[in-house]
Amino acid sequence: MQTFPPIEYILISSLVLVILFLSSYFVGILDLKGTIAAVIFGGIVMFLDSMSWLAILVVFLLTSYFATRYKFDYKKSANTSEGTDGKRHFSNVFYAGMMALFIAVANFISPSPYHYFILFSAAISSITADTFGSEIGVVDPNTYLITTFKRVRTGTNGGISVLGEFATLFGALIIGVTYVLLSSSHNLVAGLVGVTMAGFAAAHVDSVLGATLENRNILNKGQVNFLASLSSVLIAIPFFMYF
Repeated sequence: MQTFPPIEYILISSLVLVILFLSSYFVGILDLKGTIAAVIFGGIVMFLDSMSWLAILVVFLLTSYFATRYKFDYKKSANTSEGTDGKRHFSNVFYAGMMALFIAVANFISPSPYHYFILFSAAISSITADTFGSEIGVVDPNTYLITTFKRVRTGTNGGISVLGEFATLFGALIIGVTYVLLSSSHNLVAGLVGVTMAGFAAAHVDSVLGATLENRNILNKGQVNFLASLSSVLIAIPFFMYF
């Protein structure tokens, strides 16, 4: 089990969180409830683990914002945008962050030498990949249902496109590269592959669940996001054991 950080670290971390709160809300990345949830999650992660863990969250937040704003007017006119203003809400933060928060707590209390940071990064990779795939992919009018490959309306749960596939991979790769830059592991190539592959694969788990259970109202979007994030961690476990 790790020890709590010194007071200097807590003061600097608190300042970072204040800046994160102000920028997220006033720039329009998150609404008020979403911003509060993000700051709480970020604070727990940073105080229990390290600034590197928070940095992964910040990269997700910033890059997802730009993905959301990509051709936003077009997406809004086509009714495929994230709400009416592009801001992400409490449910987006809560369900996306649950698995990552669980791993952060597990890392703090665990006496094992395993490298939990790769599992944390894989969880964030999955939601980043899904965000990029959905926010950029909806611009492509040629959308196919992942379970049948039949043409469907753009924005349909479980819909995939060529543009969306490249965007999904790019989103996962962003977190993979960020992991490499922040990690202290000596097996960086395996980490890059593990985090990127886990995120990319989990985004497709999200699509399959969306095409089946979400479209039948058995699961809601938040539950689908959580299960996809869980799948990314399961996919990354072999890499976790390797470190």
